[in-house]
Amino acid sequence: MRIKQLIEILSKHNPEDEVYIEGYEGGVDEVYSVHNVSVAANINTEWYYGKHKVIEKDGEKMNDNLKGNFEILHGVLLQSRYNLKPIGDISEE
Repeated sequence: MRIKQLIEILSKHNPEDEVYIEGYEGGVDEVYSVHNVSVAANINTEWYYGKHKVIEKDGEKMNDNLKGNFEILHGVLLQSRYNLKPIGDISEE
């Protein structure tokens, strides 16, 4: 999905409504943060991983040990608060 497509879809909703993402094993969570990312495209082949791998997030390089030829794509990453810290560190609000 492109950002312009997401903007078009979101523009049809009440701007005060929440935005959700699917949970790991069911349920949904609110979007907690949005990040600018660069990804190595189509690098993961295991079914339980997303097909792309983040190589830069908000200007910070990650996964410098990747080898081979791959396309680099740029976009945004929506995360719940559960993707930001280990589960045991999250306090209920």
